[in-house]
Order: sequence, then C-alpha cells, then structure tokens
Amino acid sequence: MTRASALARMSLVVLALAAGCEYVDLTPGGSGGVTHSGDARCGDGVCQAGEGAESCLADCGAFDLASGLDHDCVLRNDGTVRCWGDNGHGQLGDGSRQDRAAPGVVLPLADVVALALGYRHSCALRGDGTVWCWGANRDGQLGDGTWEDRARPVQAQGVQDAVSLAAGATQTCAVRADGRVLCWGTEYDSPLGNRITQRPTPALVPDLDGVVDLALGFAHRCARRRDGTLWCWGANQVGQLGDGTREARDAPTPVPGLDDVIAVSAGVAATCATRGDGTVSCWGEGSLCQLGVGDRTQADTPRRVLGLVGDARQLTSQFQDTCAVTAEGRAFCWGYETSRQAAGGCSDEADHARPAPDLPELERLAVGFDHACALYGPGLVSCWSLY
Repeated sequence: MTRASALARMSLVVLALAAGCEYVDLTPGGSGGVTHSGDARCGDGVCQAGEGAESCLADCGAFDLASGLDHDCVLRNDGTVRCWGDNGHGQLGDGSRQDRAAPGVVLPLADVVALALGYRHSCALRGDGTVWCWGANRDGQLGDGTWEDRARPVQAQGVQDAVSLAAGATQTCAVRADGRVLCWGTEYDSPLGNRITQRPTPALVPDLDGVVDLALGFAHRCARRRDGTLWCWGANQVGQLGDGTREARDAPTPVPGLDDVIAVSAGVAATCATRGDGTVSCWGEGSLCQLGVGDRTQADTPRRVLGLVGDARQLTSQFQDTCAVTAEGRAFCWGYETSRQAAGGCSDEADHARPAPDLPELERLAVGFDHACALYGPGLVSCWSLY
C-alpha cells in the first residue's frame, strides 16, 4: 500500500473547536451556564459571543490535547476544556452520560493548564496546583475518596501544588512542585491480573524524587527525573520496566543505559522514551508491533524504533499504539492499529514507525484506542482513524 492510499483511509477530520465561541459564566455565584452576551474582544483570554476560530484563535484556539480509549479533550487558550466521544462513565464532564460527536464544554472548570486522560476517566491540572477529575471511578482513579463515577469534575483530595499530571487505565499520578509523586487508584499485578492495592485518595510514592513527568501503563508506571534518568515500577511480565529482568518491582527501579531521556510514554505493557539525540527506544510487549523495532518480540531492555525521520520531541501512547512528533513538525506512529491500517496487519515488515498525515505547524499529538488527534497551526485540532 502506498503512503497516499494509506492516508486516504485515515479520514482526517478538522474539529471546529471555536466556531460560535461561547462565553461560559464561571464567576463566583454565577450560573455556570453558557450565555451569548457581551462584546467580542479578541485577546482578552475569554471566548465570547461572536469570537470564532477564524477571528479569535488567541482566545478560542486549542493549547493542549489528550486522548483516552474512545474519548478526547482539548484545553483551549482561555483555560477551559472541551471533550467529545464515548461518555458511558461521564468522562466528557458535561453532567450527562450521552456520547458526543462534537466538542462540549466541561463545567464548571476554568484556569486549566494541563490535561491527562485515562482509559475512561479524565483529569485536569489547574493553575493553583489542584487536580480535578471526572468519569470512571470503580478503581478510585478520580481521587475524591469514593468509588463512584462522576459526570462533573471533582477535586482529588490533598493535591495542592501539582505541576504535571499522568493518567493510566485505573490510576492517576501527579508530580508535586518539590519533585515528589502522588498516585491514586488501583494497582494490578498484570494487565489481566489481580488488584494489588486500591487507594481512592492520593498517596506519596516512596523513594522517588526529582521527578518532572510520568507515564502510566495498565499495570506499570515510569517517572522521568530531572537528571534524565528513567525509573519504573509495577508489573514486568514482558519486560515493560526495561531493567533487563521479568521481575515485578514494588519500588521505582532505574532503566539501565538511559540517562538523557526527554520524554516518556506507556501503553498497556510497553514503554517508550525519547532520548536527547532525538531517537526513540521502546521495550516490553511487542507481539502486536507496539515497539516498532522490526521483529515483534518482547524486549526487557530498550531497543531503538525504526522508521523515524528527524529528531523526536513529543511522545504519546495509548493501548497498543505510540506516536511521536519531531522537531521538524512531522508525526510518526507505530503499533497494532497503525500496522493494520497501513499494511493490512502486524508483521515483521510492518513493525516500524510510519508517517502520519502532514499538518502545518504540528505541535502535539494524542493517540487513543484506534485514532489519533493533532494540535497544529494557530490552535487547530484534527483527528483521524488509525484503522
């Protein structure tokens, strides 16, 4: 299959995130509802009536995006959040359980600076360092001390100074300003295994500091430290911790040979890291082309991804696929759905990174179960199918 025919099957869709931009009343004592009053003033930090994508991307355009299995969210320049997709557990945050084919506002939520989406839950980091989550909560992944799904954002208890955020299938973690890590939710001993611990409120991860960001798989976790090293813990049946063994680790353990990591991501049982030289290495389960190394094997130490052109910077994984954005603004993806879409199925020959649709000024990418979304240009978002 040629690249042109592959891209034709990707069904690129441009989302009108800002068309008919609405003003949301989030003032103290306000209704929290959507109104259409007030004059349009581009650049005032608030989307108001009449401000559309074409006229006022400074306010209404997207700033960040994230994907769960079957839902997606964008953070707009005005600090508000829009979500769409599956909503069976309230993961869209609009107060309902109805699926949405178009972005809808998450209320009441403002001053958001970062997003993290798990399989069926969503979390937002606000400018004051607090974390707010909504959606599935059977495993305590919302951090509010309950096991109840929430269709509106609730505050994770005791988190006051978070600076970054990560979400996995059944767990959420936040990095504090002091470099320590808080996690909540359920830990499993394998992707198909038994519950080990359940914490519906945040708890400190011992023996771990100097952390700048995190990646959560289904049953394993990895933390990137300021010194460029990567530390992982949890399940390790297929080598997803990268320490050269298949032994589970209760405490964070360094990944040997990695001392220049600039980004990390994790799928179900695979982990990938971008190094200072722009290359990407992956390890763990590779039978479904998750590692992109050319032979569909499991790896318990890092192996270099094949097919990338340019220096990778941003990295994102979800379920069995991973995508990277290069410094040149190009996107490359690899994994099970990517190989099915581009090559008719996973094989040794298909086990490598492949170019994603070309988009101008590509900034960030997010990958879901069988789709990907990109932030590009002046705050625009497009999504396409990986299958």
